[in-house]
Amino acid sequence: MTNLYDRHQNKKALAKKARAKTRSFGFSQKEFQDSTATWKDFKPKDVDISSYTKGIVSKVIKDKIKVLLNNEMIDCRLFREIPKTLRDNLIVGDKVYVNNENKIVYREDRKNHLSRLRGDNTRYLSGSKHTVAVNIDFAIIVATISQPKFNLGLIDRYLILCQYGNIKPIICLNKIDLSNERNPILSWYKEKLGIQVIEISAKENIGLDKLKKIIQHKIVVLVGNSGVGKSSIINKLLKSDDIKTQFISEKGRQGKHTTTSSDMYILDENTYIIDTPGIRALNLIGIKKENLQYYFREFYKFKPFCKYRDCLHISEPDCGIKEAVASGKINKLRYESYLRIISQID
Repeated sequence: MTNLYDRHQNKKALAKKARAKTRSFGFSQKEFQDSTATWKDFKPKDVDISSYTKGIVSKVIKDKIKVLLNNEMIDCRLFREIPKTLRDNLIVGDKVYVNNENKIVYREDRKNHLSRLRGDNTRYLSGSKHTVAVNIDFAIIVATISQPKFNLGLIDRYLILCQYGNIKPIICLNKIDLSNERNPILSWYKEKLGIQVIEISAKENIGLDKLKKIIQHKIVVLVGNSGVGKSSIINKLLKSDDIKTQFISEKGRQGKHTTTSSDMYILDENTYIIDTPGIRALNLIGIKKENLQYYFREFYKFKPFCKYRDCLHISEPDCGIKEAVASGKINKLRYESYLRIISQID
C-alpha cells in the first residue's frame, strides 16, 4: 500500500509528464481525454509543424494506418493520447503529419470529400455516413458499354455527390471493345454540362495513355458499380496484377465486390489513384428533396418560369422544367433520372 509521500511523488511525476507533453505537442492531458475534441485542438503550438514529415493516408484498417511518406507506404499509428473519436475518422486521402517514430500527431483540414450513405438495412451501420475518400483532384466515374449494363442513374448520383463534396468529375466509359453503341446521354454530359468523357478498354489497352495523361500529378478516386473494371484499369495503369479482379457473374450479368476498402496506389511521382469498393446502389447523403434540383445544372435557367417558387417539378402545373423537357431543351433521360432520385429521398 502506498503512503501519502509516495502518492504525492507519483502525482508530481504525472504532472511533470503532462507539462512536458504540453510543451512538446501544444495540448494538455485534459484535451487528450475530451471526446468533443477536434483535430484543430491537436495542432502542435510550440513546435514548427515543418519539423514533422507530411504524408497522405493510403489505407485504414482499424488502428493500422498506412501513410504515403516520400513516395513510400509506411505503417503508422496515431499518437497514443489522441482520442479514439479522432482515430476512427481518418480517411484515405487525409494529409497528416508524422513524427520520427511514425506516429501521426496532426491531420490537416480537408478540401473536399466523397461521401455516401450505407444502404444495406441488414447492417448495423445502415444509414450512417460513409466517407470514401478526401482531398481529391478528380473523381473518375467508371461506367461500361455493357457487362454490367450502362447505369445512367448511378452516374447521376455520383455527379450529385461530386458536386456536394466539391470534386470535379470525369466519366470514364470502359469496355468499349464490346460495342460501338453509345448512350445518347454521354453527348449531353459533354456538350451541355461540360463534363469530360473518355472512352477506354482496359482489356484491349485502348485509351489508357489518354487517361494517364489526364490524371498526371493528381490524386484521383475511381468510383462505379461492381464489375465496371476499376481494379482492371488500375492494374493496367500500374502494369501490375496485384489488385484483385473478378469476372462478371453470369447470373444477372452483375459484378461482384472485389475491393473491400478504399486503397491508394502510386502511379508515379505525385500521381496517386484511390480504388474504392464497387456498389450496386448509391444512397445520397445530406441532400433534401427541395434542394435536389440544384444538382441538375441544366434546370437553372428554366426554374424562374415555374408558377410556384417551391416547385419540385414533379406534378405541379405551369412548371418551367417540365415545359423545357417537353420542348427538348432539357434531356428527357436526365429528367427521368431526377424523378427516380427524388422519389427515393425521405
